[in-house]
Amino acid sequence: MEIACMNLINLDIKMLRSLHTVAETGNITETARRLGRTQPAITLQLQRLDEICGFNLFRNDGRRMVLTPDGTLVLSYAKSILRLHDELLSRLASPDIEGRSFSERLIFMHLSCCLRSWRCFGGHFHVFRSSSSVPSPLRSCISCTRARWMWRW
Repeated sequence: MEIACMNLINLDIKMLRSLHTVAETGNITETARRLGRTQPAITLQLQRLDEICGFNLFRNDGRRMVLTPDGTLVLSYAKSILRLHDELLSRLASPDIEGRSFSERLIFMHLSCCLRSWRCFGGHFHVFRSSSSVPSPLRSCISCTRARWMWRW
């Protein structure tokens, strides 16, 4: 199947998490409580997912919502997507070999770029030594640049 011919649709992670939690609890009220959302929000997400899939994912069995066979198939993919999503977020938040998390490295990279750009415009920097309030990647960046620039706010 060619991608150019496909009508690409994005599935929201919140929508998939709602599907997973309703399948787990069998109840929209409990799902809303667990996910910190309102019942109407969960209902709308499930309706939207039904529309995207083109079939009902759940059927009512008394007061409990039960997956249809098609819903079971979609849930198996949703579980895989959620597992990979959560694994990626966990990996990005954990320190790497150098001891810095992905977000710290991003801050360091962007701050370095900003400092270089500022220097090109003749900016002067004065670095404050209050290291308790400065995140570690910023401290290392500031200590590398301290000899060249003075920072003034």
